[in-house]
Amino acid sequence: MFKLESYISPLLMGYVDKYVKLRPEDFQLSLWGGDVVLNNLDLRLDVIEKAIHLPIVFKSGHIHELRIHVPWTKLGSEPVVITINTIECILKLRESPYEGSSKGPKSDLRRSKSRPSLKPRKQGEEDLPPGYLQSLMNKIANNVSIIINNLIVKFVEDDIVLSLNIKSAEVYSADEKWDRDFIELSPPELVLRKSINLCDLTVCLDKCDQSGKIEHYQDPLIYRCSVTGRLYAKYDSVNAKRASVTKFDLFCEHLDVSLTDTQLPMFERLIELCMALYYGTLDPAKKDEGHDSTSTVYEEDSTITMEDESDTSSELGQQGWSQWMWSYVPQILPENEEEGETDETTARKKPQPPTLSIGMYGHKISVMFKVRGLWDIKYLSCLRFIYLSEKKILAFVAEVSNNIVNPANNVHIVFDHSILNIGNNYNSRNGVFVAPIPGLYHFAVEITALPQSTGHVLHVRIMKNNEPVAVTFMDGNTNLFLRGTASVVLQLNTGDDVWCKTESIWGSNIINGGSTLSTFSGFLIQAV
Repeated sequence: MFKLESYISPLLMGYVDKYVKLRPEDFQLSLWGGDVVLNNLDLRLDVIEKAIHLPIVFKSGHIHELRIHVPWTKLGSEPVVITINTIECILKLRESPYEGSSKGPKSDLRRSKSRPSLKPRKQGEEDLPPGYLQSLMNKIANNVSIIINNLIVKFVEDDIVLSLNIKSAEVYSADEKWDRDFIELSPPELVLRKSINLCDLTVCLDKCDQSGKIEHYQDPLIYRCSVTGRLYAKYDSVNAKRASVTKFDLFCEHLDVSLTDTQLPMFERLIELCMALYYGTLDPAKKDEGHDSTSTVYEEDSTITMEDESDTSSELGQQGWSQWMWSYVPQILPENEEEGETDETTARKKPQPPTLSIGMYGHKISVMFKVRGLWDIKYLSCLRFIYLSEKKILAFVAEVSNNIVNPANNVHIVFDHSILNIGNNYNSRNGVFVAPIPGLYHFAVEITALPQSTGHVLHVRIMKNNEPVAVTFMDGNTNLFLRGTASVVLQLNTGDDVWCKTESIWGSNIINGGSTLSTFSGFLIQAV
């Protein structure tokens, strides 16, 4: 017999202790009650720095409150929820490639000694979890939900202070349609999907003095913006440590960026730093080769040596900074519990280079410069970009299906047969097009009148909100067909309608229907 808590509790506490400094008394807490609350915790800054593998140093990291909720009665259908209330981090660029490397092994050794209860089970078949429990552990690890309330991150570089504030952030597992779900990795589709919701994202860029104080606070670059993220990770096997394909996409419905004349040079410097980071000129990993080998330490009662960690760090350094994304999916289960990793040669085998894809999308994105002149502040909208996430094309073509004999004056012409209607914004029952979004549109009407033995006159107008915007004339007393066309480009707002009507009717007239002889068409040129 075994206790479920004896396996699940070390798994969860070990996962938390990997990134958060837990006190010895914290390991004595029981999760069997369902909820555990820990207060005033510090982050393991060196571990996080190794995980992201960027030339960035964490000056401080603090968690005010951490809650762990375990649904013991529904572990196979409900996720474990980790809630963090107020987390603050301060970052800076790494000044030296060797900073913090000498203290890393010692801190790891202290950490391993401070939690003897979390040692992996090595001997005795009776101590190993049964197959179904192993499957349960995988489910728990793949479905952990993380909720962060009040996230504060500050990046300090010389006189630049870039701060990021998020009111709430949530990460949870999702199904194929990206709806919240409790998933299980099983062949043939070994895909893990995570949805990320960021609410009230605010980004500030300020300038500090030599003492580190900010005298004048600038307007936020981004104020209270909501962002949705999707993480797609595909694995080659159930027990694979790393994803072979990782896709990370961010979408923002409305993004308004504002820059003042004070923020502009600082923003330019940040872009230069990012470009240098992208091209590897700020990556200290290339200069760090061979350094960790002099400080190799073997931990007693541990399955992983510092040489393994050094090899892993070297591999990540060779792959470049962009591989940091897929390293965020941590190895939660102990090494000796994974199939196929008992052989030392296999354990040290280098992973194949993964595929990483990052995308950013927006429905409406605008950038505004606030330039201070001699007399006043002028607001210049320098960039306005519209992306239609759902309806990239709006177009319609409709025709009169049957002849209209002697139409009355000033009446709607209903083009009742839709040939094309992308977006479904044209109503073939009343002949009216309604603009779904603001933009520039093109409209055209083409009318064919049957031959008459006597003189006849037929005028047709294109109308916008009951105002005439274009007209076509058909006057004659001939036995030939009369044909008239009119086209116009209009700037429409959401809800504006466009339609056609008859005008200046005289004599006998028959509008020819069918065979696309009388048509009304329109399409979106550009959203504005």
